[in-house]
Amino acid sequence: MAGTSLALNAILNLLQTNRGLIPASFAASGAASGLAMSLGADAVDQGLEPRDVRRGTIYGLAVAAPIAAGVAAGLALGATRGLYTGGRMANADRAQAAYEVFLRIPLGTALPE
Repeated sequence: MAGTSLALNAILNLLQTNRGLIPASFAASGAASGLAMSLGADAVDQGLEPRDVRRGTIYGLAVAAPIAAGVAAGLALGATRGLYTGGRMANADRAQAAYEVFLRIPLGTALPE
């Protein structure tokens, strides 16, 4: 199953444009979940029960907090600030940055993983 997830993620990130990435990610996630169900995994096994949302959200925030703190510390230190100036976000406006942080990364990248 992990190989299927990796393959779907690679295909999505290599073949999809930004415009189609999020819908394709939802489709790939649904396909992976359907495959898991066809192999005997139910919604509880996949953490897809409504009662799992709160626990998953808390867990996700607990994992994200130290990462965000590390990034903030790296930006605050003059010696490491230059490491953050490359890539697609270096020249992004606020709308593009918001899209990347709140939509593309969680729904276009993390969701299908």
